[in-house]
Parts: sequence; C-alpha cells; structure tokens
Amino acid sequence: MMTGTVCDMRPEVAEHIWSIWSWTTELLVFLVVPLAILALNIRVIAATQRVAENMQKLLDDRAERRALHLHNDTHKHPFNGPLSGTTRVSRYLKGKTNLDFTEARDSE
Repeated sequence: MMTGTVCDMRPEVAEHIWSIWSWTTELLVFLVVPLAILALNIRVIAATQRVAENMQKLLDDRAERRALHLHNDTHKHPFNGPLSGTTRVSRYLKGKTNLDFTEARDSE
C-alpha cells in the first residue's frame, strides 16, 4: 500500500472528460433548447389558430341564430322586435299629436 501519494488523473482522461462535457453542454444550449422553444411556439400558434377558428364559428352561429330569432320574432310579434320600445313610444306619440301625414303620403 502506498502512502503519501496523490491520486491524479491522467491528462488524456481529463481532456476526454472536458471534451465530452463541452460537447454536451453546447449541444444542450445551442440545439436542444432552441428546438424545444420552436416546438412550443409551433404548438402555441396551432392552438391560437384553433381557438380563433372556434371563436369565428361561435360568432357566426350566434349571428345566424340572432338573425333567425329576430326574423321570427318580428313576423310573429311585430311589437317585440329590437326597437320595440321605440315603436311603442312612436305609436303612442303619433296617437297623441295633432299631426296628419296623409297629405305627405298622397303627394308622392
């Protein structure tokens, strides 16, 4: 048994370990991380487009239902349309005023 000797690595082994460490860290920093970021960005863009398409479909469906609802309501109930309050007020005021518009309609 040897006493008083220092356990040292051979220079070739130290260079080899340093080379492996350098390649590993550089590949990680300059290849794996950017590729992971690129993959995540692609997934975010795809999800954003999917959400935008779904929102557009929902808005189109909503507008279509609203148009159909208003169309059906105005034909079934003429005083329940989007301007029902205005219609009631204008009919009320027309009955309460002394204006006669029959001559204006006949002259056209």
